[in-house]
Amino acid sequence: MNLMNCKFSKVNYSDILNAIKASITDKRPIRIIYANTKTVNLCIKNSEFQNKINAFEIVHPDGIGVKIASDILQKKENRFERFNWTDHANNFLKECESNGWSLFFIGSTTEVQKNAKEKLSINYPNLKIVGQLNGFDNLRTNSNEAICDMISNSQADIVWVGLGTPLQEEWIYENRHNLKDISVIQSVGDIFRFLAEEKPRGSKFIQKIGLEWFVRLINEPHKYWKRTIIGIPLFLFNIFRFKLMSKNQ
Repeated sequence: MNLMNCKFSKVNYSDILNAIKASITDKRPIRIIYANTKTVNLCIKNSEFQNKINAFEIVHPDGIGVKIASDILQKKENRFERFNWTDHANNFLKECESNGWSLFFIGSTTEVQKNAKEKLSINYPNLKIVGQLNGFDNLRTNSNEAICDMISNSQADIVWVGLGTPLQEEWIYENRHNLKDISVIQSVGDIFRFLAEEKPRGSKFIQKIGLEWFVRLINEPHKYWKRTIIGIPLFLFNIFRFKLMSKNQ
């Protein structure tokens, strides 16, 4: 389903979980990424990035912004459900633990990765984490071939790539065929900091009304000011531009 030059899959958590189960069972590789307001803005601006996004098997809508765009631009029967992978991360890790699925983490810092693994070992003692890489340092100092060989040799069922947009999508696209015998490759953004309990989330009420972006801005303005102060108005402008274009067709 196309929304503002970005291909989306109309899926919810259950659909993604079933796709992952089928991929691991059937040994059929699948790449799952998310698209939020930043992703859509980049797709509109950069056709090469848009083509890469549209090449993935599942591109799930992420965040309140994409939900608003869907409500404004699409017919009622085509609108997306509100979705955020972070909301389902703990349930998914329980699934991994109960099914014996193994994970490989790439992204964030060495310290965050270490802290995330410590927290996970307490909450999910039987979870199989077969490898971790500090994505940013390793991407600078090691070849993609060496990194892909390391991940492939781990025999992980699922690889989580948390490098931020657009780096994580670019990396998955460029290396999707170099990760041998890996069933699932999934972009996860800043989820490792969440798992390490180093990234605050808003209250349940704040999450419900879609204002987590404001909590992130208040806590880390140096990181999120551009994405928020520039990105959100640009996204809203693009929504109404596409709405006007659709009326004129």
